[in-house]
Amino acid sequence: MRQSKQRWSKTKRKQGSRRPAGARRLNVRVPARRKSRRRAATARAKISAEARGLAGGLLGVVVLVACGLVCRWVAAEALRSRAFRVKEIVIRTPRTIRREHILKVADIRPGTSVFAVDLGKLRKQLLGDPRIKDASVERDPADGVIYIRVSDRKPVALVSCGEFFGLGSDGTLVPGIWRRGSRDLPVVTGILPEELHGEHGARTELVRAARVVRAVKLVRLEDVDNVREIDVADEKNVMLVMDRSGTSVNLGGVPFSQKLRRVRAVLKDLDRRRETAEYIDARFGRDVIVKPRARGRR
Repeated sequence: MRQSKQRWSKTKRKQGSRRPAGARRLNVRVPARRKSRRRAATARAKISAEARGLAGGLLGVVVLVACGLVCRWVAAEALRSRAFRVKEIVIRTPRTIRREHILKVADIRPGTSVFAVDLGKLRKQLLGDPRIKDASVERDPADGVIYIRVSDRKPVALVSCGEFFGLGSDGTLVPGIWRRGSRDLPVVTGILPEELHGEHGARTELVRAARVVRAVKLVRLEDVDNVREIDVADEKNVMLVMDRSGTSVNLGGVPFSQKLRRVRAVLKDLDRRRETAEYIDARFGRDVIVKPRARGRR
């Protein structure tokens, strides 16, 4: 037994790390050198991938910056080029607004580049004019043309305050030369001059009057009788004066549409009976109080 071990050790020394045929060894391990080589190769591959990604990102940034500089240069050249200057301003406007007024509001200076005109800002300037209800702006760079189309704000009533002002459907004052009886519009009263031209511009009263006018049109009160005057001095006691019959109507406050429907029914019934009322009080819901006018009085 001892001799066999000695032979084995001698054979092992002669063969080095080689094992004789038939020899077996458990728990096989990879040499340390092979592990270190694998780790180094993995680290190098990881670093290489990160480097490629970083290089790609830097290249993309460079390309974007270059494109931005080129676009900026092209835009600057377009602004300086005479080929893209405004040559004509085509304006489509109703008769109530003059072309000269639109040009003054637009304020486009001669020699301005077509691309230098801010269409959104220009439209906002136009809509800031109380006479203009809506506006659209377009441009044609090839021909150097700016197209402006506007629609006017039509008054639905006249505001009596020392002089007459037009009242738009949204409660905006419409400048112009108005007189009593223009277009058979109702006259809004109950607003003092200092309130109209004050800091808030009697905005609450004007909006209230516009709401009453919209409600009158909604219930088609003109089919029975037209409204001659609207007094909005008291928000809880809005007064109407009818045109043909001269009847005074107290609407109270909101809602105006429901109350005007009841007033319309009363006026229609009175007209059917060939009678008129001196006063109608519609403040109390469904109960409408009517004071008949004596026969022979108007």
